Formats: sequence, C-alpha cells, structure tokens
Amino acid sequence: MSFELHDVVKTRNAIPAEGIPAGARGTIVVVASQPREAYIVEFCDEQGQTLAMTVMEPGQLQAA
Repeated sequence: MSFELHDVVKTRNAIPAEGIPAGARGTIVVVASQPREAYIVEFCDEQGQTLAMTVMEPGQLQAA
C-alpha cells in the first residue's frame, strides 16, 4: 500500500529501539521512492511534542 505526505498511519508492529508500540499513530512527513519506497513518520505525544521520527517501509504501516 502506498501512502501520501501527511497521511496518518499506524504501526503494524512495535519498534522497541524507538520506543514505539504496535498500533502507534504517526504522520508521514517525507515520502521517498528511490532507491525504494519508504516514509519518514513522525510520532507525537498528546501535547504535540515529537517522540520519534523514523524511516519505515510500507509493510510496517497501515492506514489509521
């Protein structure tokens, strides 16, 4: 599945190294197509403070 800039997505699995649990919601802030399809996703707390920004592949995400 392809996503677009500013789409809200959820993680399929936890990313322990980033402190991101499975099902965490984030916003796509960068879309890359080369050398492969990937996204930079920003995860924020309820106050809007960034908790993590990480590169993710399409299979790691689902629509929120």
